[in-house]
Amino acid sequence: RDAQESRGLGDVYKRQDRYNSILLNVSEKNSDMYFELLNKRSYEKDYDKLQLIKSEFDVFQQNIKTRFNKNEEIELHSFQNKLQSNQAYIRFSKLNKLVFVAHLITKDQAQIIKISETELGKLIDFYTSQITNKKPDIYSYNVLFKPIVDKLSPSINQLFIKNEGLFTNVNIESLWNPVKEKYLFDIYEINYVERPSAIFKIDTASEFESAFLFGNPDFSDGNTTLETINSKVRAGINPLPYTEKEITALNILLTERDIKTVTTNLESSTEKSLYANTKSSIIHLATHGFFIEGNKYDRFNWGLLAANSKNNLQTDFKKEVRNDGIIFGFEIIKKNFTQTELVVLSACETGFGNSTFFGGENLANSFLRAGAKNIISTLWPVDDEITQQFMITFYSELLKNKNINLALRTAKQVIKKEYSEPNYWAPFVLLQNKI
Repeated sequence: RDAQESRGLGDVYKRQDRYNSILLNVSEKNSDMYFELLNKRSYEKDYDKLQLIKSEFDVFQQNIKTRFNKNEEIELHSFQNKLQSNQAYIRFSKLNKLVFVAHLITKDQAQIIKISETELGKLIDFYTSQITNKKPDIYSYNVLFKPIVDKLSPSINQLFIKNEGLFTNVNIESLWNPVKEKYLFDIYEINYVERPSAIFKIDTASEFESAFLFGNPDFSDGNTTLETINSKVRAGINPLPYTEKEITALNILLTERDIKTVTTNLESSTEKSLYANTKSSIIHLATHGFFIEGNKYDRFNWGLLAANSKNNLQTDFKKEVRNDGIIFGFEIIKKNFTQTELVVLSACETGFGNSTFFGGENLANSFLRAGAKNIISTLWPVDDEITQQFMITFYSELLKNKNINLALRTAKQVIKKEYSEPNYWAPFVLLQNKI
């Protein structure tokens, strides 16, 4: 059984390692070449030229893989020996259409726990509805996490979770334990990781040299007056006044620490401005986000809005690559963000998405696949004013301790004291693309 479990952890690692780990290890020159060839392959129309580009791309990838000595296998006992007695690794996975399980690994146990035999999509809809409507919910906890809690030692207080598929639409921190009468956020320190090896690098300090701060786009075409009704949440096409305050405050915080910044506002918050600053250490995007139900493989169904997007949304909406003020996930995935330590998607539903063969599909994952190392996203519509408060608190803490995970947790604690409902403090999740 131990041998089977050992092989099983290695298989788990390989299946979940769907993001291009190699990109995180190559030189800047090679990552630039990768994205140049990727874009040529995606957009070339001439058949003969396309075949040449495909061949060049395949040779380039093979050369990089040959030079990259990646150890995909993780031996179970070695992994367990590295875990502390208070830590647990949990990976959700889907056995079939209705059955979901959790792989639970602690220092002294490794087991598979059946989670649910219900239709997860309907449960996730219920979970999200209860949170956004500020209604109590013990059902989601009982189905999604109580089976795991029942197997955890009382000494466990730090969880490392690899969400899978639709589980990425749930923040485990927001689940209410009716026995202890506490949110799981108050019981466990919860971390979301993409790979098991990331557990042992969770406290690595992050260094920042530059920041691109994008906010408050003028969604109109410049020929019309801005809407007089501001938006209360970061979804839709109305102005977001608190995003301007957010960017201004963050610019002051960062420049005081000698971090070079580029800021945008109104008509300068363009799609092109983002693509011109993809190598910034920090990329902070405060605007409207969107998620459209539809083909779950269609990466044009999620994204962000930039300046001049209103007219295109209302009269000329097209799912294609063009400078239209709509930043689609499909476009993001073709850009090079391998030099970016932190992307903050300060908008609505940027972490909400679909379940596919490739894992969770959403805007945050588009940035992950483009090489960004840490992405903070949101699971439901977020309040414009409170999100501004949250982000200022988060960056203040981040600049003190240089630990993204700790700063995010502290910001949640601060906001939670004033706004107790998880609708306000729990939408923010951190995905960590460490290797």
